[in-house]
Amino acid sequence: MPRATRKRLLLAVLAATVSAGLWTAAGAASKSAAKRVFTVPPGLTEVQVAGFHHSYVRKDADISKPRVVCVSTGELTFAGDWPRKSYGREISARDLKRIQEDFNKAVRREFEKAFRNQGGYSLASSDSACTLRITASVQDLYLNAPEVFTAATTKTYARSIGRLRMQVDVYDASGAVLLARAHGSRSDPEKMQAMQPNEILDETNRVTEIDNIAFAQDAARRFAEYTRTRLLNRN
Repeated sequence: MPRATRKRLLLAVLAATVSAGLWTAAGAASKSAAKRVFTVPPGLTEVQVAGFHHSYVRKDADISKPRVVCVSTGELTFAGDWPRKSYGREISARDLKRIQEDFNKAVRREFEKAFRNQGGYSLASSDSACTLRITASVQDLYLNAPEVFTAATTKTYARSIGRLRMQVDVYDASGAVLLARAHGSRSDPEKMQAMQPNEILDETNRVTEIDNIAFAQDAARRFAEYTRTRLLNRN
């Protein structure tokens, strides 16, 4: 069989596999995330803060005064409806841990940028120097095309990168008193629709780990800015 013919057949098989394999994932991510019941944390009052779906603050706390900030990330959780598979194969515990670590690093960097000498805030040089502690936690992460380590070279394709929720907690210097909490969500903005039957994805739909991390960075950048300019400056 001529080389050109073999190549066309291989490409056709690959395209069919990608189209079939991503139908369920892309369709699932196009649906809104499962509804979650949000409760008001003890001692806090619900308020309206643009950019967040739910926000709460402690009435007797003055959080508008610029502070020396320590930034941390909480435990990253995956969406309950995420299949945890890539091309039909279970994602390993090692890859799940790597995704968690990479996303948390990206989120922490963006929050640190937002508070590094911005709006009167500064980052603490040591833990003991903190006067305000901010913890950002990625929750219900759903990735359509997670990049995993395999023996063979693979490419992943999807209509949508996915979705996530983010919870921002603001604590006092001791880290024991919760002063404010906010919840927000983000989804890949341009491709949130299910694939059509027999649709074939091409290189314009390729998703890499760089794209996934960029999605996390964009979400963190927005919520960090909303935290600094809105949540902490309501008074």
